[in-house]
Amino acid sequence: MKTHLLIPKLKQTVWGKEGCVESAGWPFVIKWLVTEYPLSVQVHPKTEVIPDAEIWCVVDARPESRIHIGWTRNVSREEILQALHEKKITSLMNEYKPVRGDCYMIPAGTVHALGAGVTVWEVAPVGNVTLRLDDWGRCDGSRPLQIEECLEILT
Repeated sequence: MKTHLLIPKLKQTVWGKEGCVESAGWPFVIKWLVTEYPLSVQVHPKTEVIPDAEIWCVVDARPESRIHIGWTRNVSREEILQALHEKKITSLMNEYKPVRGDCYMIPAGTVHALGAGVTVWEVAPVGNVTLRLDDWGRCDGSRPLQIEECLEILT
């Protein structure tokens, strides 16, 4: 069975006809992410209520695709702000070339970004809060940045 045909069947089998995770009492959601453009550079705060990790399982990736997770070293608030100003935030981040079958665990409090041309299953806690550090210049107001909140978590 082709994967795109499996999703509706899996949704109904796992979550029932409503397809609602909360109604089934599951503590996580499973998302199918296909990135035409890079997703925002983001962080999820660690809380007592929400488990402290999400997982990306790579289903497909173009050869030029990249995933960024975590800093390459300890970075200061000033370095992050300078990199944001210069539009080079990923230069401070670990870069991975995704390959089908790879899985990445992203602990809460870890900066991360899913690049263009990647298809992943994302397993994340229900109620996961997303704070955006950078959104590649997309500033139509529909996806606001929370730079100060991110800096509080990341530094």
